[in-house]
Amino acid sequence: MQIYLCNCNFKKRVNKRGIEYGWDVAVYSSIEHIYGYDYVTSCYKDSPQDSWKQIVDYMHEMHPEATDKQIRKLLK
Repeated sequence: MQIYLCNCNFKKRVNKRGIEYGWDVAVYSSIEHIYGYDYVTSCYKDSPQDSWKQIVDYMHEMHPEATDKQIRKLLK
């Protein structure tokens, strides 16, 4: 059995007066809860090379000025 967790938010703690304080605390959730079970299980058939290409393509969309070498260095 496997479970994947993903950071889905950051929240500050709240004191008894309702005032936020301190550093943000990470909130984690399962990938299935965020994206849906059907979507997550449909990705299991993807090869690691296909997944890598999708991530690199997305990074190019978000940062068109970045080179392949820069993206590879960031992701590894």
